[in-house]
Amino acid sequence: GSGVERSFERAVEWFHKAVEQDHLEAEYSLGVMYHVGFGVEEDSAEAAYWYTRAADKGNAQAQCNLAGLYEIGSGVTRDYLKAVELYSLSAQSGYVVAIFNLGVMCENGTGLERDLDRAVKFYEIAADAGLMAAQYNLGVLFALGSGVEVDHARATELFQKAADQGHELAAENLVTMKEAEQAESADNK
Repeated sequence: GSGVERSFERAVEWFHKAVEQDHLEAEYSLGVMYHVGFGVEEDSAEAAYWYTRAADKGNAQAQCNLAGLYEIGSGVTRDYLKAVELYSLSAQSGYVVAIFNLGVMCENGTGLERDLDRAVKFYEIAADAGLMAAQYNLGVLFALGSGVEVDHARATELFQKAADQGHELAAENLVTMKEAEQAESADNK
């Protein structure tokens, strides 16, 4: 807070006290602290424990983060179906990161059948909400014509939006597309 020295260790203590008072966000926050190792030693199993407590109470961010742990098998046994289930619950609450992650799983066929049409729909929702990773992934699909018709104008628009938020690969793709466009223009003269 303002005028108070930052201490992740003290934050963990206060989150534990808040949990004793049934504070839902404190459970999620403890999950984050253990997940990334702020104020405590990084411990994915402990993060999963706290995320589970918050996720069971409907916390969409906890559901999404717990799904990520199940997807990669960190602190829990890898379980793609459980990851899809948790991402879906989180997405139903409108949590954009979960919607994006479902798009990735659909695109890659991880935990569910590969379905580019569904991936595009998930990416569009997340891209429209401003998520740069979704803008980039959707731009790639439009640039390659993967699951959609090739549309370089749409790909450029999406890459630009992602690049404007600092996505380096999107910026590189913009340069590559512009160079290809100039080369094609020169060849047609």
